[in-house]
Amino acid sequence: MSEADLHAILHAGRIRLHQLALAEQGLAEQFYATLASRRADLAVATARAIAASRSRGIAELQAMGSSQYGTALHDSDIDLYAPIPPTCADLGTLRALLDGHAEYRKTRSVPTAGPRYLFAFQQDGMDVDLNLVEHADYRLAVTVVQEIAAALTGSDRIANTWIKHLLQQRRQADAYDRWKDATRLHHSPTLRLLRSSGHAA
Repeated sequence: MSEADLHAILHAGRIRLHQLALAEQGLAEQFYATLASRRADLAVATARAIAASRSRGIAELQAMGSSQYGTALHDSDIDLYAPIPPTCADLGTLRALLDGHAEYRKTRSVPTAGPRYLFAFQQDGMDVDLNLVEHADYRLAVTVVQEIAAALTGSDRIANTWIKHLLQQRRQADAYDRWKDATRLHHSPTLRLLRSSGHAA
């Protein structure tokens, strides 16, 4: 794909598989097929990561991101969200609960301005980001991911993953992040509403 064509797709913010040239469609489908084993490995590792986190008192875990949407690349990791346990009144008690399982990395904010505590660990050699948020923010995040997963068709997943691959291959990190954001925004009415109201960056 030429740089001009890729730039036009980025500007549009989405692409359907049938809009690609026939040769490009074939490449996209072949590439997606090579990721089948990675998707399977991610699914197994995700289930194990959820079980390991539950054993430490973390409930209602939900997988997020590309591993959940079916758009993961060969190096994609695992993103998990969960509500902060009611027994954890602050970050200190949360860190104590997860000691020996996940390492605290940083605190970020969510669209409602509540905290998002990011912990990290490895499962089956894969990086896992464990995000803990207040329960209302957790429900909001689950709604967004469910909307995206439901809206993406099989051909959408192939086309979206192909564009991600091309951007990664060309080391266009900023464009890669914009493409992922555009995909989320296009397929989630809830996220669009948050963005239009100024509650989501």
